[in-house]
Amino acid sequence: ATRFAELVSDEKEFELCKTAVPENTKLTTEWGIRTWNDWAANRRVFTADVSGISYVTTPLLDMTPTDLSYWMRKLVLEVRKKDCGMYPPKSLYALVCCFKRYYEANGVHIINPLDPSDAKFGSFRAVLDAEMKRLHSLGIGSTIKQAQPITPDEEALLWSTGPYKGD
Repeated sequence: ATRFAELVSDEKEFELCKTAVPENTKLTTEWGIRTWNDWAANRRVFTADVSGISYVTTPLLDMTPTDLSYWMRKLVLEVRKKDCGMYPPKSLYALVCCFKRYYEANGVHIINPLDPSDAKFGSFRAVLDAEMKRLHSLGIGSTIKQAQPITPDEEALLWSTGPYKGD
């Protein structure tokens, strides 16, 4: 017997890390990549009719940071929900987070478009920031869901009848 466990392969380590990702995070990442793929396919169809407009030719994982920055700028300005409505600013931010997780899940840990110290994504962050501010100024995503405050009469009723009733 040895005090150490059996040797662990890179593959087993990778599989272990995959099981630690929460299910909602996996689903959100899949949504982000599906949105990217749908957008890229749509752009390919419509560029046939428009001169001077290019389309995505490189798979996401094979893109250089410069290419990724370029295409992500286009994405945040062009992407729409399935009902053709605009995504709220928080959803655009979440979409970008999906790409970071996707890269990391595929063993690429050097891509973080939201890192302010990464100059390769500076122009992308500027476009994302401007679009998020524009959407906010249009009132998109600015509705905050919260409970309505109770009136003094309702509070008094709670204190006198409910679980807060003083004995």
